[in-house]
Amino acid sequence: MMSSDWYLMSDNPTLGVRRWGLDLDDKQTIVRTEYYAANSFFEANATEFKETEGQRFGEWRKVASTPMHIAAREILPRLQDGNETSLKKWLNSSDHSAFRTFKGSI
Repeated sequence: MMSSDWYLMSDNPTLGVRRWGLDLDDKQTIVRTEYYAANSFFEANATEFKETEGQRFGEWRKVASTPMHIAAREILPRLQDGNETSLKKWLNSSDHSAFRTFKGSI
């Protein structure tokens, strides 16, 4: 198998996601997902973070923005479980600071 054996399965410019396929045989396919809009997404978060500098924290304040696949994997399960402590810890973690759009601890 060569790199030229990969074929485009889907491209969603709205989400910035491409899926590539590589057929191993008639029954098995490897699917590779490419998130090509990530840079502009994180730049937009950084811009919004800077623009909200000095603003007050209040109810319904947008504090983060995540791609849908991250929200589905990390945010929604915590919301469904009612695990507010875990959600706050995840959002306040320096590992996830690129998703933050507002400064401060939640």
